[in-house]
This record gives sequence, C-alpha cells and structure tokens, in this order.
Amino acid sequence: MKIEVTTDTPLSEEMAHQVVLAELAVTRGIRATSSKIKTAWRDDVRRALGQRLSNAIRANVYPEGEPSLGAAALIYARPGRSPGAGAATIVAGHETGSVIRSGGRGWLAIPTEEARAVRLGRQKLTPALWQQRTGIQLQVVVRPNGGRLLVADVRMGKTGRLNRGRLTKKGAYSKGTFTSVIFFLVPQAKLRKRLDLMNKADRLAQRLPEAIVRHWPR
Repeated sequence: MKIEVTTDTPLSEEMAHQVVLAELAVTRGIRATSSKIKTAWRDDVRRALGQRLSNAIRANVYPEGEPSLGAAALIYARPGRSPGAGAATIVAGHETGSVIRSGGRGWLAIPTEEARAVRLGRQKLTPALWQQRTGIQLQVVVRPNGGRLLVADVRMGKTGRLNRGRLTKKGAYSKGTFTSVIFFLVPQAKLRKRLDLMNKADRLAQRLPEAIVRHWPR
C-alpha cells in the first residue's frame, strides 16, 4: 500500500481519507471471507446431512449497512423455535459427535428402513405417529442382551409397502405375514462425527488479511 501526500493536502485530511478506505477494505474483506466460509459449510452439510439442513447455514456481517474497522461476521446454523431443536442442534451434534439421551428413564426410538417407508412430510417419525398412519399395532420385544425392539406383524403389499398382517378365522396369521422390526429402542445414541466445520472456518479465516488488502479501494 502506498500513500501519497502533497503540500496541497493537509495531513489530517489525508489520514481521515485513509481511515475511510480502511473501513471499506476491512468490511469488504470480512464479507468476502464470511461468504466463503458459509459456502464451504453449506457444501459440507449438504454432502453429510442433505440439502434442507444446508440451507439453514447463514452469515451476517456487523455492523449492518455501514463500513467499520471493527467489522465482524457471524456464520451459524439457524436455531429451532425451542431449546435443543432445529438445524443448529443437528449440525452441532454431527460436528462434535455428541451423545443423545432420552428424557427421564425413557428410550430413544431409532426407525428402520421399514419405518421410514411411511410418508410423513416434515413431521418427526415416532412410534405413535407410525401406528396412527399405518393402523398397525407395534409390540415390544425384549432381547437377551436387554435391548428392546418395536416390531409389527405385517405383510408386503403389491406396491412394496407394509400392510397389516391378515388373521385367519382361527386367530392365526395367514401365509405371507411376517414379523418386521420397525424401531430399535435404545437408552442413548452417539452421533457419528460427520462434519469438520470449525477447522475449515479457521483455515479460511487465516486468509482474511489477504482479503482486506485485495479489497482496498484503488
């Protein structure tokens, strides 16, 4: 960077002008760097968790609407409406590989592929909702190791979807009916670490000085 001062330009005026240029450069550099971090995060989240969660990654630059030497950016995943819910919780869980526990002494219901065949839109898949949508009663099976399963007596429909098992007049299930595991019941589950967002953000943030110089007004 080169500053030229002539006898016709008061030093105080020139320094004030350079401060304005610095404010612009810092703010533009912050904005460009935060945009790169947001894009990198969205790409990682999309590959690991899907497009919908990827769209929840946001970036804000402060102060809003004006350049500043103290400009800063916040890159984040949008939180849910209630504590412990929303994209922020899901993304953070897969960033740290956290452990999820059920409330109280209950169990976590982990759906199998058979359970996910029920179309629920954006609703959370639960045993109660699965029973309501299918009309099929779930039963608890206790395994020898103490684990638990939620199973259902079903038959395969023509479209490949599970239907309620058929009973004969004698009360036995007809041919083609089988018992399928619909949910695994576990006291806790550990999310596999599938994201490395903070390290990626740190690497991109190290290039901030270059971005500021590159955005210095000519």
